[in-house]
Amino acid sequence: MTASSDAPYAVCVPVGPHPLELDRLRDLVKSIAAFEPQGATIIMIDDHVQPRELDKAVSAPASMRLVSIHLERELRPKFKSKGISAAVLTGLAWIQKHTDAKFAIRLDTDSLVIGPFRQRIFEKLNGDCSLAMIGAYSRTPNGAARDWSVHRKPIRELTRLLSIRQPWRVAANYADPVRKHIRRLYARARVHEYQDGEHCLGGGYALSREFLDRVAAGGYLDDPQLWICVDIPEDVAVGMHVRAVGMRFEDQVARGDVFGVRYKGLPYPPEELLDRRYAIIHAVKNDDTHSEAEIRAYFSKKRGAADPARAS
Repeated sequence: MTASSDAPYAVCVPVGPHPLELDRLRDLVKSIAAFEPQGATIIMIDDHVQPRELDKAVSAPASMRLVSIHLERELRPKFKSKGISAAVLTGLAWIQKHTDAKFAIRLDTDSLVIGPFRQRIFEKLNGDCSLAMIGAYSRTPNGAARDWSVHRKPIRELTRLLSIRQPWRVAANYADPVRKHIRRLYARARVHEYQDGEHCLGGGYALSREFLDRVAAGGYLDDPQLWICVDIPEDVAVGMHVRAVGMRFEDQVARGDVFGVRYKGLPYPPEELLDRRYAIIHAVKNDDTHSEAEIRAYFSKKRGAADPARAS
């Protein structure tokens, strides 16, 4: 059996088109390299009109593998969604097919690694084949209850028939490959007591290998581009997949757990995040108290002081 200390793992990071995203990505990769470089595969989903070859734009130690996958924007019609669900599912499909990762982590470019995480995640996910997704599930790190009800309406609109009074529209709705795929996914999730919208908060969560394999076996990763026009958040989309394959979620946000994540800003001041032994934090770019530059500088200095040989 693979030891938790050397379990190979993968990270899925969508990278938006804004120029600042490259600088954020570089700092994120540096933070991963400072604490968990061995056996890491970083999948960077390049969401730019032209491919940027992110694996060449970012530097990392030889023990880390960098992979850049371009999300084809020209395949998209005009649409409201940002296409983030398609980006993340593309990354997860690649991880499942091309790596032996024992788990996958989903991060944003405004996430940051501030401590070791591999042993804690591996031991949590490897010991229970029913557990798929860990992070901020039912509550946030500061104990606030999470509410998924805001996602109920868009999910119901996405999965219902367009009109029962116009049979020709119903027929077209059934034939539409996007709605057909998602309706099938939703129906399977409901069999397993899916609550509309339930998920672990994006910006920092982990997924088990068992989950990736079950989702692939069910055909749900065959064509991630089906999600390119779907206007629901990617963490919500992944949550639906969790229930569709009969698996479950668990919180990992208490003191001593891995994920110190919040939708906007940080759940605690930088020094307290370290004191609570969080390893992955979000979001560093829009905190109410500290600027992004201050937060990144603080943790860059801390990881350099902790292990000068790994700092870059």
